[in-house]
Amino acid sequence: MDLATNRFATPAIVLTALACVAFFLARGTVALVGGAVFESSAAYAPGVRGEVPTAREVSPDDVLRRNIFDSARGSLLAPPPEPVPPVAAPSRCDGGWRLTATFFDSKRPEASIAAILDASGSGRLYRTGQRVGTHSLVGIRGRYVHLESAGERCQLQMFADERATAVPTGAAGARDS
Repeated sequence: MDLATNRFATPAIVLTALACVAFFLARGTVALVGGAVFESSAAYAPGVRGEVPTAREVSPDDVLRRNIFDSARGSLLAPPPEPVPPVAAPSRCDGGWRLTATFFDSKRPEASIAAILDASGSGRLYRTGQRVGTHSLVGIRGRYVHLESAGERCQLQMFADERATAVPTGAAGARDS
């Protein structure tokens, strides 16, 4: 289509542009006048009365109370739970066994595995509750395991230079530190 041959094209474009400008100008004017006259219209024209909408102040206590990172723990303002008192450190096991490796899963302690060599050098994989000689395996941690026989606990360590560490009572699934 040639603009020289169509004499209505140019005025139509100009009139359409003017109509759009007039529409948006009228709409804005109505919102401003309505906001000045009626309070309920203030939501449509914020700032008419010089008010600037702002977010409410958030205190650090609000963030700690919400604890978005660990909802299971709850508020960080609440006192932490009482720690479980440790029992006396278990003695070292003296059955000729040697702990060679452990796989400790803190989320699923029942899936933890310990590789233990007996006095003859043959090794086996053990889980919590299995028998190791005359002892029962009661806990697996990252670098040591706890064995129990006749109510007495002993600790079998992966490295001989480590000291025996205290174990909280009832902490079969506690995390290794």
